[in-house]
Amino acid sequence: MRANIRRTNLEDLHADTDSALAQLRIDKSATYTSTVTIWEPGQPTDERTDTVPGHELADLVRVLLLTSMHEVEQDDTSDTITTRWTRKNKRNNNRTQQAVFTKAA
Repeated sequence: MRANIRRTNLEDLHADTDSALAQLRIDKSATYTSTVTIWEPGQPTDERTDTVPGHELADLVRVLLLTSMHEVEQDDTSDTITTRWTRKNKRNNNRTQQAVFTKAA
């Protein structure tokens, strides 16, 4: 599953986010490992790892899609969820970022 979030207006932003979240398969009883990576020209790569309870993951993905990411993808075989921002522009110093959520074993 892969979805792009339109940022043309607030209604589209929320509709696309709700639609994408409805398609994600999240195990609310599992624990997920979250790895956020930020790439910015001229700066060292910033990577942070954390754990997220499954019952909180949908809310976290919602916040990311509404605020700082424009794409979400879920791998069909491993259930890994990836959110990303790949649109480089002057406003964000050509920064790109992604958050990868994998189910802990």
